Amino acid sequence: MPEAVVQPEASAAPLGQVERVVDAFVAPSKTFADIRRSASWWMPWLIGVVVTLIFGLAVQQKIGWDKTYENILRQTPAQQQRVEALPADQQAHAKQMGANITKYIFWATPLLGLIVAVVSAAVLLATINFGFGGTAKFGQMFAVWMYGTLPWAIQ
Repeated sequence: MPEAVVQPEASAAPLGQVERVVDAFVAPSKTFADIRRSASWWMPWLIGVVVTLIFGLAVQQKIGWDKTYENILRQTPAQQQRVEALPADQQAHAKQMGANITKYIFWATPLLGLIVAVVSAAVLLATINFGFGGTAKFGQMFAVWMYGTLPWAIQ
């Protein structure tokens, strides 16, 4: 009698990047299992960049960076008091500088996100490998962080 050929399960088939993104929301275990096969992380990062650009353009056109900084000041009373204590000309300069800093930090968000992801992946790697005796690789932890933070894009 011939041996039966064992077919791999459909869930074991490699996922494409779009499938991974969709599964991160509807079947996360498939996405995170597929990261063991390939630690590709660029698609969730690219989605985050696109969402950031769309949001940033909306803020820039509809609200403006000056108003955005004023709203930030209202949320930090101590900083607002320091600015209001300045003479009028220095106050205007401080607000303009604050608006510029807010704008530049916002547009640097994709790069800052990569830096946060590197640090977070290193913490995950140390926790899993040294804390739990695992055998994870840095690239896998980086991809786990990127796919794990995808819900922030729809927040």
